[in-house]
Amino acid sequence: MTKVIDPVCGMTVDQEKAAAREVRAGRTWYFCSEQCHRMFVADPARYGAKDAAEAAERAKGGAGGTRGGGI
Repeated sequence: MTKVIDPVCGMTVDQEKAAAREVRAGRTWYFCSEQCHRMFVADPARYGAKDAAEAAERAKGGAGGTRGGGI
């Protein structure tokens, strides 16, 4: 039994018993309810999906999230 945190409400959720799940940028998000899932889908960046997408892009060698320092 693996426990994870619902990114919307912060509730602890058992992955196998999650009411819903969403895969974005190679990461699976688990939800305690369909309502939390709908809120996440409506605004994923609010709940950390943007950060996960940028991290995945950087891991693949993409330009996401980098800033030039300039000389």
